[in-house]
Amino acid sequence: MFFCFGDVNVGKVLVIVQLLTIFPNNGCTGCYSGVNETNFKNDCDIFPNPSTGIFTVQSLGFKIQRLEITDVTGREAYKSHITSQKTEIDLSGQPKGIYFVKASDAEGNFAVKKIIVQ
Repeated sequence: MFFCFGDVNVGKVLVIVQLLTIFPNNGCTGCYSGVNETNFKNDCDIFPNPSTGIFTVQSLGFKIQRLEITDVTGREAYKSHITSQKTEIDLSGQPKGIYFVKASDAEGNFAVKKIIVQ
């Protein structure tokens, strides 16, 4: 049995969950579950990572139009509309820690990456 979540046609993430009941020869019943996550269209690269707070976000397969960066508590640290597919970001004034970079295009496709600022 397969359950699919997401929309392949617009490049969003497709998650496939497979449940399989196994009947081995000894009469025991088991259950296998697995999750496959496939990102069809969008990706970006962040380097250097970890960084001192100054790093580059580069598109790998889609046209980034917006960057949003939050810390692990969800507090917004940076937000910008961008026009270049390679953008330098400066978070050196932010506290050290882990941040999440969300790069989005005009159709709602996005990639989320983790950056460590030390």
